[in-house]
Amino acid sequence: MKKIIVDSNIILSALRTKDSETRRKLIAATGVLFCSPNFLIAELFKHRTRIFKNAIATEIEILEFLNQILEKIHFVNEEIISIENYFEAYYLCRDIDPKDTSFIALTIELDATF
Repeated sequence: MKKIIVDSNIILSALRTKDSETRRKLIAATGVLFCSPNFLIAELFKHRTRIFKNAIATEIEILEFLNQILEKIHFVNEEIISIENYFEAYYLCRDIDPKDTSFIALTIELDATF
């Protein structure tokens, strides 16, 4: 089964509108294991005000969309990621977006697609 790492930007895009193509693809996908580090939950919580403010949907709709999406994602504890993979991910991300380190490290650890 193909493993795909889902990052915060994908989820934010999926929550933005009622007719999100990103959300539709996430929910309808078969033969794929969507994975994300637990860090994603903290990121969503951190940006919750912005999510509700910028969305073209009601708060209830956004929460329903979020529930649909989260049901499709396998959350992985970052403790399974080797320190070597964290360092490699950090060096890849440090000049672009260091907050992506956990996502890239998980991609390397699981030999997945980002």
